[in-house]
Amino acid sequence: MGPGLETAQHLVTALLNLAVAVLTGATASRLWLAGDASGWAEVRRQPLRMVAVASAVVALVVSVVWLWLESAAMA
Repeated sequence: MGPGLETAQHLVTALLNLAVAVLTGATASRLWLAGDASGWAEVRRQPLRMVAVASAVVALVVSVVWLWLESAAMA
């Protein structure tokens, strides 16, 4: 395995970890804000849904890229 491929794997792994961390944080924040019936909490929950969906999509795409890089490393 070349150094470029190994570096790419490390970068993709870091991006996957970041996406999962953001997804976890957004989901936990939405659940925490759901316990409050105020208008302030409702306004803050709306953007969190989009952040959670976007980070889930990024995590899925990065997972596919990571698997592709792993298969390239095995070839």
